[in-house]
Amino acid sequence: MSELARDLLQKIIDEHAKQQNEHEIRRKELDKLVVHFDGRMKNVELATIMEQIKTDEKVSKLLEDHKNEKDQKVAALKRILILEKQLDEKKMVELENQQLKSQLQIMSDQLKEKNEEMDDLESLNQTLVVKQLRFNDELQGARNVLIHGLGQMPSSSSGRRPSLGIKRMGDLNSRVFVSACEQRFGKGGGKYKASQLCSQWEEELKNPDWHPFEIATLDGKTQYDVILIFSFYFRKFIISVLV
Repeated sequence: MSELARDLLQKIIDEHAKQQNEHEIRRKELDKLVVHFDGRMKNVELATIMEQIKTDEKVSKLLEDHKNEKDQKVAALKRILILEKQLDEKKMVELENQQLKSQLQIMSDQLKEKNEEMDDLESLNQTLVVKQLRFNDELQGARNVLIHGLGQMPSSSSGRRPSLGIKRMGDLNSRVFVSACEQRFGKGGGKYKASQLCSQWEEELKNPDWHPFEIATLDGKTQYDVILIFSFYFRKFIISVLV
């Protein structure tokens, strides 16, 4: 629409210039006629010339009115161009505002998610703190019970308390395997077979479900760990030695 307004404005200016040029030509022609027929015109001719002058004056007035109208149109077109520019700027501002609102909404959602994650982490931290405190209490209680139990252990006949030893769980005595395999395969192949079995059982011991023992009570007092001879692991060991 801005291009159309500029074309219309240029057309009006060109038309006005053309009319001004034609009017100037006619006035010059009339001046020549007046000079040429000066002193020799008759009353009729003079009246005709005067009428022509009046006509020219009317034309001049029309041209002036047309010029005023053209100026008004030019002013209106300029106003339209200004309004169009303002409208485009307003649309641009509205678009930027919409984009900013979208970005703010995204940031708000992200912040909400972060706050929820922080709340979850805080809740988890509180849970871990409570568990840690409970574990410390249980550990302290077990320590106190152990200290009390050690103090209540009976002394031997010599008056000395029995010595305590520590053995790491899962360690195998390879000499037992060597002895058993040498009896079955001889000294030559026994050590090799014992090495295989020992390695195999070390892998088996890594299984947390492995526990081929049960607790047996003798005379209602002493407790012993007795191997289950019918357990899967024990049968597997017997077969591997005998085969």
